[in-house]
Amino acid sequence: MREPPFKGRETKLPETKATATPSLSPELIWASISDDCDAVERDAYSTPTYRLAKSRHDAWRNQGVSTFWNAAQKSWRLLILDLHFDGDRVGLLKDRLDRRMGLTELRLITGKKDAKPAFLDLRKTLEALNQKTPRKRYDIVLADRRAEFLHDRFAVTDNELWHFGGTVGGLEKKMTAVSRGWNAEARNFITFFDHTWKNLADKTK
Repeated sequence: MREPPFKGRETKLPETKATATPSLSPELIWASISDDCDAVERDAYSTPTYRLAKSRHDAWRNQGVSTFWNAAQKSWRLLILDLHFDGDRVGLLKDRLDRRMGLTELRLITGKKDAKPAFLDLRKTLEALNQKTPRKRYDIVLADRRAEFLHDRFAVTDNELWHFGGTVGGLEKKMTAVSRGWNAEARNFITFFDHTWKNLADKTK
């Protein structure tokens, strides 16, 4: 039986630092390499050829999707939901941010226990770089089996929602693509992330 149509009024969010986002346009980005002898990893905005996809697998150097990393470096908020984001990837996250970190909020939900020591090291760096910044938050939740309902991987930079076919950041050698360009609050992802965070944090205490 269908639910009756909604007859109430939708709540309009007040404009905040997060909602005051420039207009976004969804797009699909492929991790690829340049078509030359150097085989330098680069982003592609159309599907790579079979040869380039295979060549990237053989020549991969942990580069990932530069469009995402450029956005992460400039962000004040970075949220990551990726149950496979392990300690090595947290280390790469620290390297990619490269002390250009103006982050006041970094939160990671992962299922990999070895991510925690690496994250705590990253948190020390962030806190040192942002000593005078009020209301900063750097934290991690290690999800247990109760998070097995989660599958896809997501990230938020400022208020832009990203969806990953594989690891957040495109940090893998297999053919992978990233979509971006959604308002994370308008798509209800911030609420979902916060509720998931609270429930998983409560369960893992």
